[in-house]
Amino acid sequence: MDYQNNYIDLILGVSLSLQQGEGLSINTSERNLEFAQIVAQKASEITLVPVSIVLIEEGSVKDVFSVTPVDHDLVAETSTQRVLLRLEDASIVEEFPKATIEEIAANIPLLQAVGNLGSPQLSKEVAPWATIPVPSPFWSKTIFSGKEPIDDMWKLFASLLFLDSSNFPNSYINHLKKMNEILKRMYTLGQEHFHIYDGKTDIYIKLIPNSIPRHKLTLLENGRAFMPTLFNHGISMVVDSSFTHGTIHASRPFLILGTWVEGVSLTFFEGKVVDFHASKGKKALEIALNIDDGANKIGLVSLIEEKTELSPIIHYYGSPSIDEAITSYISLGMGESNHLKELEVYEDESELREKTGLNVSLLKGRIPFGSAHLNVDMGEGEKLYPIMVNGKFIF
Repeated sequence: MDYQNNYIDLILGVSLSLQQGEGLSINTSERNLEFAQIVAQKASEITLVPVSIVLIEEGSVKDVFSVTPVDHDLVAETSTQRVLLRLEDASIVEEFPKATIEEIAANIPLLQAVGNLGSPQLSKEVAPWATIPVPSPFWSKTIFSGKEPIDDMWKLFASLLFLDSSNFPNSYINHLKKMNEILKRMYTLGQEHFHIYDGKTDIYIKLIPNSIPRHKLTLLENGRAFMPTLFNHGISMVVDSSFTHGTIHASRPFLILGTWVEGVSLTFFEGKVVDFHASKGKKALEIALNIDDGANKIGLVSLIEEKTELSPIIHYYGSPSIDEAITSYISLGMGESNHLKELEVYEDESELREKTGLNVSLLKGRIPFGSAHLNVDMGEGEKLYPIMVNGKFIF
């Protein structure tokens, strides 16, 4: 099975929905340059416009290449219709900054380097874009210990993206249809309260008014659709940070401020963490919870069908899109404004928080709580509607 070719087809045809006449720019590091050239060549045969490869080194542009189609003639030398693809470098723990927990918590570039910086919420999406992880020998060796780790990495991608299905690419398209069916059911039920429980975790959340559950499908103002990641497995919701109550137990170890944290439970009352425990990494968690006023509140909850077929030993793949596709999680700190309906242009994030209730913070800390026994009900009182039972969505 040609996993790489199938993966590229999904990137160009589904994630970016690349069209003739669009100007694609691919940002990449040296590690992923060879893959970028393969993608660019195939993309140029779709756009019939030169495709740019921008080589980035330590945050600066090192070089720019242009790739043109071989099998077809150009329809234009340039395009005003921009599309952006960023090839993601794996976030490898051994390459994290050599800094103390306190230094990381107090420094925005260091927070970004360890994957805990909340992204800006007032940036308007004006063009299709996607961030794509690239299987590579170097990255694979940091995750898998077998004789051919790159093969194991491609098998992981195939498992999550249906690359090895005899019905490819319809198998992936059918997966997206199921995601839409889940959302449709949630919209139809129209409930704003949720009860999430599995015998350890037992928590109640409420959606922010004027917000909607969603997955990764994104629409621009002109109706143009794209998905910023192909690893589209979760239904996410922004929650009312003044309401959350109950206890969440982390179902696996996780990283925060560059430190492994294990055996975690968080107790919430009126939206805030009022008590917490950790068998390992408690200091890092405590510092993270005190970064700012929003750091000890939930910004987002993402419900994901539990991937029981994946190795229970691997807790971290080094790609945010993959790590967020394998189990349900909460994000402490920054929420995501793209869940808000009729989102206006606010002066700053403080005004956004005051007028919408969106949690705003420098921190974005992902804590996994999914399990094969997780249940989720919508509604309150006697009107309860199950949407997830034993780690699987109900259609």
